[in-house]
Amino acid sequence: MSIKVHPINITSIKKQNYKIHGYYQQNMVIINKTFFNTFNIGDNHSPAIQAILNVSPESFYKGSVVEINDLEETISNYITHGAKIIDLGGRSTAPGVAPITVEEELARVKSYLTKLLDFLDTNIIISIDTQYSKIAEFCIKYCKERGFNVIINDVSGLRTDRKMTNLILDYDVPLILMASNQKPGDILSVNSIIENLFNNIIDLERKGYDLDKLIIDPGVGKWVPEKTYEYDLAIVDNLERFRIFGNPILVGISRKSFIGNVLNKKQPAQRFYGSLAATSIAVYNGAHIIRTHDVNRELQEMITMAKHIRKKPLLIEKEGISGGLIGCIKDPLEGRYYQRLLGVTPAGSRIMDKKMVTKLILLKNVTAPQALVLKQEMLARGGDAAIHKDAVTTEYKKYDKNQNCILIGTEKQLYSLINKLNGQQLELDKIGLIVKEVLEKSREDKFLHSI
Repeated sequence: MSIKVHPINITSIKKQNYKIHGYYQQNMVIINKTFFNTFNIGDNHSPAIQAILNVSPESFYKGSVVEINDLEETISNYITHGAKIIDLGGRSTAPGVAPITVEEELARVKSYLTKLLDFLDTNIIISIDTQYSKIAEFCIKYCKERGFNVIINDVSGLRTDRKMTNLILDYDVPLILMASNQKPGDILSVNSIIENLFNNIIDLERKGYDLDKLIIDPGVGKWVPEKTYEYDLAIVDNLERFRIFGNPILVGISRKSFIGNVLNKKQPAQRFYGSLAATSIAVYNGAHIIRTHDVNRELQEMITMAKHIRKKPLLIEKEGISGGLIGCIKDPLEGRYYQRLLGVTPAGSRIMDKKMVTKLILLKNVTAPQALVLKQEMLARGGDAAIHKDAVTTEYKKYDKNQNCILIGTEKQLYSLINKLNGQQLELDKIGLIVKEVLEKSREDKFLHSI
């Protein structure tokens, strides 16, 4: 039998579901989900545009606020330029904005939603940007009565209103889950965001939520003062790592402050081109939904180009068994959580997580004796080291020459090497400290992404 090699658009792959603690996924290499039986999101499809319908005068970007008399024209323009989701929100979550009451938020949302559905086609999905169950329930009921499908977009990760979880379960609606701890977007590093999302997903699964209805939002934006621009740059740069959850990834990037920090553009109105650049990188790194203030031809073309440049997941199938490369695991942390979603025990996943990521560390100006010891020690641990051919010689002049070498190994092997080098002669202990700092700094978002 010949082996079939399929690029991303596959109709012949058998759609096998794997149950993971009650978590169904078609495949953990390729992400594809179908919402409402008609709306497909994932690797097989162009990223969906989620157009922001901003009805909050307090918004950080005043130019995005839509007056009710301009509603039909604005929405028509959104749809003409590819919007598949309209995200309606009546409350600004920008830092420093005075909060409004739930009643005021509901009044704003009601006035726009009732008019919106009078002219909108039912193939357009409504997402409701709210943290409150009272508003979410009104919108779900009102939209369903008129034949519209609804997604709930809670930037607090279901933290603000504890009734939201039961509401999502009762109405069985899709949820955009943003990484949040005590308040919206208050988590900084990529590793912390991954950990928070994992814990929230497991909690939802235990409560009986259908995780196939979940959309992941890592939470780009300066939600809290501590979240400086470097953390947002790191999220966009590491977006592929969020594929471990097997759910579509949403990013809200447009006009946000990290773009202004990089480009020295203080006003959101000046950040259009920076938004396009950041969004193109997000699409290239795996974003499936783009939440944006700007829905236009430029955005459409940028998304199309970035999607076509992005590498496609590869799946090989032979007689019902399929295999594919996992490219999203860049750090032992997501290796651990990926294993957990596969059903590996917590203890087992911790044992194996540092074995899942191979690192290449370049060391410059090492002596031949140092290179030989490093190679020997890495081989003893199951890794290796690439060293100059002159390191293996009996000729004194070559033997004394400083060279470069590459350490090749998993984090487990490299940390074992570090322990071995501690206190050793030939300045091997110094090399151990360098390797340790390289590994530690590689996890510091603020260090790696500072201007």
